[in-house]
Amino acid sequence: MDLTRRDFLRVAGASSVAGMLFAGCAIPERELIKQSPRDMPEDLATGTEDWYATQCGICNEHHGVIVRVLEGRAKKIEGNPDHPTNRGRLLPTCLSGVQSLYHPDRLTGPIAGDTNPSWDDAIGRVVSALNSNDPSRTLLITGADKTLLSHVVNQFVESSGVEHMVLEDVEDTVLRNAIDDVFGEGEIPHFDIENAKTILSIGADFLESWVAPLQYSRAYGEFRNTQSEGTGVRGHLMYAGPRFSMTAANADEWLPIAPGHESNFALSVAYVLIRDNLGDASVANKITGGKGASALAAFAPDIIAPLIGATEGVVSPEDIEHVAKRLAEESPGLVLAGGSASAQKNGHLNMKASLLINALLGNVGKQGGIQFNPDSPLEELNNIKAPNSFSEWKSVAQRLENGEFDLVLVHGANPAHNLEVLDFKDKLSNVKSVISFSPIMDETAELASLVLPDQNYLETWNIGVPNPNPGYPVLTLQQPVVPTLLDEENQIVYDNRPFGDILTHVGRRLNYSAISWESMEDLVKTKMSEVHVNNRGKGSIQGATFEAFWAGVLQRGGWWDTKARQTKTGEVLASLSGSELTVQGTSTEAENSGIYHLVPFVSVGLGGGSASYLPWPQSTPDPVTSVVWETWIEVNSREAKRLGLRDGDIVNVESVTAGEKSSVIQAPVYIHPGIPPNVVGIPMGRGHTASGRYAKDFGSNVRKLLSISEVEGTGAQAWGVSKVTISGTGQRLRLPRMEGGITGMQLEGTHIIQVTGS
Repeated sequence: MDLTRRDFLRVAGASSVAGMLFAGCAIPERELIKQSPRDMPEDLATGTEDWYATQCGICNEHHGVIVRVLEGRAKKIEGNPDHPTNRGRLLPTCLSGVQSLYHPDRLTGPIAGDTNPSWDDAIGRVVSALNSNDPSRTLLITGADKTLLSHVVNQFVESSGVEHMVLEDVEDTVLRNAIDDVFGEGEIPHFDIENAKTILSIGADFLESWVAPLQYSRAYGEFRNTQSEGTGVRGHLMYAGPRFSMTAANADEWLPIAPGHESNFALSVAYVLIRDNLGDASVANKITGGKGASALAAFAPDIIAPLIGATEGVVSPEDIEHVAKRLAEESPGLVLAGGSASAQKNGHLNMKASLLINALLGNVGKQGGIQFNPDSPLEELNNIKAPNSFSEWKSVAQRLENGEFDLVLVHGANPAHNLEVLDFKDKLSNVKSVISFSPIMDETAELASLVLPDQNYLETWNIGVPNPNPGYPVLTLQQPVVPTLLDEENQIVYDNRPFGDILTHVGRRLNYSAISWESMEDLVKTKMSEVHVNNRGKGSIQGATFEAFWAGVLQRGGWWDTKARQTKTGEVLASLSGSELTVQGTSTEAENSGIYHLVPFVSVGLGGGSASYLPWPQSTPDPVTSVVWETWIEVNSREAKRLGLRDGDIVNVESVTAGEKSSVIQAPVYIHPGIPPNVVGIPMGRGHTASGRYAKDFGSNVRKLLSISEVEGTGAQAWGVSKVTISGTGQRLRLPRMEGGITGMQLEGTHIIQVTGS
């Protein structure tokens, strides 16, 4: 169906006749006028703005956005107030979507060395490369993506027989494995922050980087709302972790525990809950093998507290007692865990122990706790390949070095930069043929003999699934919001093609029977038709005809069903035994000659770095330091004075891990009164040697310093175990920041914020 804006308004105006109904959901009822740009430029009117609903294609949370379009040009992106995960809020990266559309370094067409082949020629070259290379010696690398495009990729891989690897910007393997181990669920559940009364976060910086920061930040606002449900109760947040993160800064209480001791802390909390009968007795018996508190006697607070502080004496037994009792008494209590806590060698135990506290509190499958998401109404979106573990990437890197691949295709990922610790760039350079589908000439695309630039998400069709869903199924529609951009001579400016359409055309030329659709637009319409047929009378949009249903989906930006809830309460499958009942030492003690625990972190602006080619994320101030456009190293004030370092002094940061090579980066010092003396923090995302003018040569890549050790039992990278040395270079840089320096009390002694029990 070719539905124009005028057709849509006619259908919407006659909705009582057409049978279209916008069903109630968890947000206020309203009609948002979102026009579908189906027949542009028929929609265009000089001086008149239009707003179109689509999904964010910059972050990986697949939120709903609305785009202001004036005379065929996208002018502004805002959050879709109708979308259930973000409800009008957006991350800085999402707001930068217009910059990705009109980026001055965006590729304008296919590139093959020094030539610019036509699209027919370029696609023909891909077909020829696949025909002439053994599928077993062909590798397809894609980014982590929970959309219908991933289904296209799966069908292409199944038909072609090529090997497929998925690269995650920041690895969540440990969290997913722990959830599966404890509850038998392979997907990350919904953490109901909004309806909790008390939250304990163990290393999970959910307000800035952990899993779904936009979804969680919005929920956190409701959690803090003293007028919520008329109770007048303001949610209470406790944070345990080594770095003064955004979440720590917002916490009522911060416990600066040392890296690697997260499970000791969590199991000490569990010990108090079981000892004082504050938890579910059946769960306690399950996880202790019927032994109760005696099984966790080694984790009594008076034993654990002296071991786990980032500095001596900073955590007391009373602190642990207080945390446990607050979680139990101010219920529902919710425990989150992640970040550097998952990236220790014992990271799986850290996550497992934290999840088990939720089970002890009896908040699994309940409001204010952990809620498991039901399957998507589209089966294709339930079978998306999970990101590969670091161990698997190490294996692929070795195979590249051994010459086991002749052809590598890359889309939505930049392994030459993100896997620099594995020298992936050098290993890719040995491959006979690399084909990139990047719209920007990034580090990986620079190695390619052929580049077929992917179209911008504001120009393409797709269906996305939020990561994670908010406790019920959500499908976010992605639709083109602008027509093809033409220059003064009516020539196409950005002659790019959607990756899904490229794979479709290649697959059809190679006679892949699994690829039966004509284009991504065709596939999206087909799948939404299935949703309409299989969910009649359900969900946010109900239409007697598909035309009416489709008009509603275009207008609202997707479909969701708030009543489709997972009834599973999350039976605990895991118990604690053997070494898990032994007090853990820090996972870095015998591994590294460095002095300082390195805590790499993800900033709210850049994320893991995939958006670093855009100026807006680069210029978004870090919420704690206010630094922009630069990589910095956070050093404790007293430690900096001891070393003779000042704000802006450039230092060498060196990591030498047993059995690994020495790696060095340079970064200016940011003197930070809130970070422990034996800990330094460095943000991820910068240090590019390519990726356009806004990324190239800005900052350093902290990933070079990270250990290639693995988290026990998971294959994930233990990127939190590195220790580093720092030494001055004699050079200085005036740190680019949005405000002056900070002053405050030292961590030792009087605390800059309340520390539990102190």
